[in-house]
Amino acid sequence: MSIIHKRQSIRVFNNKDVEQVKMNQLIEAAMLAPSSKNKQPWQFVVLNNKALIDEFSNAHPNWKTLKTANKVIVVCGDLNCDDRHNHVLMACSASTQNILLKCVELGLGAVWLGLYPDEIRLNYTKSKLNIPEGIVPISLIAIGYYDDVKERKNKFEQSKVHFNQW
Repeated sequence: MSIIHKRQSIRVFNNKDVEQVKMNQLIEAAMLAPSSKNKQPWQFVVLNNKALIDEFSNAHPNWKTLKTANKVIVVCGDLNCDDRHNHVLMACSASTQNILLKCVELGLGAVWLGLYPDEIRLNYTKSKLNIPEGIVPISLIAIGYYDDVKERKNKFEQSKVHFNQW
């Protein structure tokens, strides 16, 4: 629970380079996510070229935080592996959450940036990264080291919990 409680969206990163060994650990954690019928319908594009990351930061107003990101992971759903679009979306979302939690464990900051289902963002990402047919970009995760973080507030709300019926 401590990692879950510590996880928060980090939007400003310092210049320290994220080591390749840590990036490998993030992808490994992503691949440990659950998926329907264990189809594992994910693919990953890791952005480690700062010029390319900067281009992405300018592509959409909500992606400005990429400006300081050291690395970016684009989690993609593979419809060639599983043609059940909603199941692919759920598996890739679980995979994304695993990356975010593993970042906390590794002392990294991260933020999940909106991508799917926005057509403008999808088309830009597919085109820029030469993503083939049948592969759908689902999430964009900015990753890096950070200097300080705000204290996290408690988000538990008992009023959102229902037992046996609404």
